[in-house]
Order: sequence, then C-alpha cells, then structure tokens
Amino acid sequence: MMKLLSTLNICLLSLVVSYGQYEITNYKASDGLVNNVVNCVTVDADDSVWFGTNRGISHYDGTNWTSFTVDDNINLLDEIVTAIYARDNGELWIGTDFGAGVWDGVSFTNYTSQSDLGNLRVQAITEGLNGDMFFGTKGGWARLEADGTWSNFGIAEGLPFGGVKDIEIDEQGTVWAGLGLEGVAIYNYQTGMLTLLAEQLFLNGSVTGIAFSPEKIWISSGGGVDQINIPASSTTAEFIPHPSVFTLPPPHELNQAVDVQVDSKEIIWVGIFIDYLVNVGGISYYEDGVWNSITTDDGLVGPGVNKLAIDSNDCVWVATSTGVSKICAGPSTVSDIISSKVKVYPNPISDVIHIELAQPAMQNLTIGLYNIQGQRIQERLLSQGHSSIRLDTYDLPSGIFTLKVGDHIQLISK
Repeated sequence: MMKLLSTLNICLLSLVVSYGQYEITNYKASDGLVNNVVNCVTVDADDSVWFGTNRGISHYDGTNWTSFTVDDNINLLDEIVTAIYARDNGELWIGTDFGAGVWDGVSFTNYTSQSDLGNLRVQAITEGLNGDMFFGTKGGWARLEADGTWSNFGIAEGLPFGGVKDIEIDEQGTVWAGLGLEGVAIYNYQTGMLTLLAEQLFLNGSVTGIAFSPEKIWISSGGGVDQINIPASSTTAEFIPHPSVFTLPPPHELNQAVDVQVDSKEIIWVGIFIDYLVNVGGISYYEDGVWNSITTDDGLVGPGVNKLAIDSNDCVWVATSTGVSKICAGPSTVSDIISSKVKVYPNPISDVIHIELAQPAMQNLTIGLYNIQGQRIQERLLSQGHSSIRLDTYDLPSGIFTLKVGDHIQLISK
C-alpha cells in the first residue's frame, strides 16, 4: 500500500473481481486415485500433484494418473504415506511410520535408522534454503544435509514432549516447528538459538500448520488460526487469534484446523476437520478481512480434510479421507476482469464519491474505503446486476485514501 501511496497515480484500471465463485473438481479412486484416504499432498515444479494415501502414492499431471504401491517392486517403504514433499530437482520425498524415503524416478532409497531420524514416525517434510532436508517426527525433527550428514533435534536439545506436526523454513533459513502439544519452536542453526513460543500464546498448543505471508505468520492448531504480525520496522510481534474461522452446528464452537497455506494473492486457506463430530469439516479462506467456508454442500469431496497444497495457478488441492478436491477461481471472474472498467469521480472528492462500472456487476462486489494506515473506514456492497453506487464522504478529513472495488485499487484524495 505504501508503494501505491508514493506514486500518487490516479488512473482507470481494469476491474478485477474478488474471488466469490469457485470451481471445484473432485477426484476419487474411480478417477485414478490409488486410494480414497489421502493423507498428504504436494505440488512439484511442473505443477504435477502427488498424493500420499493409505495404499501408496498417486501422481496426477493434469491429464493422466499414475500410482505406486508396495506391490510394484520399487522399494516403497510402507503403503501408508504420512508426509510427502516434491523438490524442484525432481526428487520426491515421503514419510511413513517406519522412516523416510526418496524417489529418483525409478525406485525409492529409504532411511530407517533411528539414530538418523531420531524417531521413525515422520509427520512432515520440507526443504531448507541450501538443499538440506528437514523431517518433522513424533520425537522432534531431523536434518539431512546436502553432504549426507544426519542430525536430529528433540527433547535432549530442548524441545518439549509431543513431537513436530509441521516444519517450515523461513526466508532467513530459520526453522519453524509446529509442536504436537506445546506451541511453536523456532531454531536458528547459525546462532544455535532455540526460541519456544508457548502454547498459551495460541488458541491451542497442538500446532498443525505454519505459513508465511509478508510481515505475517499464520498458525493453524486444534483451536483455530493464529495470526502473528511482525512489521519490518518493528521487533515486536502482535498475536491475533481467529477462533471462529468455520461455522459449526450449535452448541459446538471448537475450530480444529489441520493445515494452513497462503496463495500468491495472500488469501489464507485453512483445512478444518472436527474429529469428534466425525462428519463436520471443510475449507475456510480469509480474504479482505472476512472468513468464508467451503463444505460438502458447496461440492467439496468430503469433510475429513487432512492437508492442503497450492499450485502456481493458485488452485488449492485438498487431501481428504474420501478423495481429493481441486478448488480454482471460477470462469466468471475471468470474464469480469476482461470486460469491465470502473470510474470514480470527483477526484479530489468533496462530500460524495460516485462509482460507476461500464457494465452491471456480474456478482456482488465489496466497496471499501481505507485510510493511509490501511484501516477500513467505510464499506458498502454493490449488488449483482447494478452498475453504480455512491459513498458519503462529507465527514472525511483531508488526506489520501485507498478505494477498493473488488480487487480494483484506486487512490483518491480530499
């Protein structure tokens, strides 16, 4: 926003409608999945998608399905795959309850030494900045350096009991580990400093996912989602809880979040599964300060969400216990982008802003007015089928403001 403000460039831009409609495609065993119980998912450099299931691995390249099982003589460690990660160099890493393995396109090389992994039950896999591989396990995490050296980090090194459910590496190379019971562990290998963010800082101590967006960190847990704001100009972090990201049938309120991901538009995607209710769960996404949900009523393949992954087109791949869903922006948003323009006048403004579209809105549009600090000071809804609206601005002080019409952003002054 500060970059926009510095330009003071007031112009007409193509109207980009915010995501309001989604196209959901479901895949099950009848479509090519090796098994409907899908535990994990990853997207490779070619946008092919890999799934770890209770019967082995499935690969989908957008057209064809290929599956790999323990019966295929490829040295697959176990049929139940609990974690999966595709590297840009073409390697595919998997985790099981008996160790980890890497696929080179022909067969798997397996790592089953307790001394290497620390604990053989692998729950998460990620890659470091220099090509090191990290494995979250029931006992902590393990690191495999590029030269083949193993090390592990657990209770003896200061981690609380409960293991690691998710492990991520930030852009500085720092390890962020979602702990099974007691919050988040942060470790810097250069300084050797371990920082523990206690469970009391979060909605729930069982952290299932960690995702990064500019100046923010998103934490999913057994109690919902926590947002950590870390402005670049400050060393102080602000914790914002989001306990109600998914609407539950009353009297239930506990939002059990199983994963969190951020797409390129900084929309936050969260998987929800309320295990004690058995058939309640789905997807929640956070856009423009509002949480919305997608459930089986909207076409999701099932409520038992396990993990999420996002491809280069911002399609969200949802691994569930009853198959896979792919959620993409619907084609209606594309037609809005190429067919509509927005006109705002007068500028500078006086007592009122007039907003006109060249064509009637093809879906409801949120109109928001923000001050220079990014705080929303007014919001209106332009209903589908309408092409104009006015905002009263007589009580606004002098200054620069940001007007948002869907995803269209324009600066105005008074």
